[in-house]
Amino acid sequence: MQKRKWTEEEDIILMSTQQEIGNKWTLIRKKLPGRSENDVKNRYHSIMNRMKTRYKKEEKRMLMSNSQNPTVFTSSV
Repeated sequence: MQKRKWTEEEDIILMSTQQEIGNKWTLIRKKLPGRSENDVKNRYHSIMNRMKTRYKKEEKRMLMSNSQNPTVFTSSV
C-alpha cells in the first residue's frame, strides 16, 4: 500500500462517518479506498489531538487576555 497525503475530502468522510457509527475502523475504511484500518484510526486520533491542542491554546489565550483586562462588576444595591 502506497502512502499519500490525506485530502480534505477524506478527512471530512472520516470525521462524519466516525460521528455516525463510532470507532468502527473497518467500516470507516471501506469508505476510504486505499487506506488501511490502522491508517484511518491513526488519522482520526491525529485530528483529535490537533483539535485538542488548538482548543487548549485558545483557552489559554482567552484566560491571558481576561487577566490583562479584568472585568469589574459593580453592585447596584
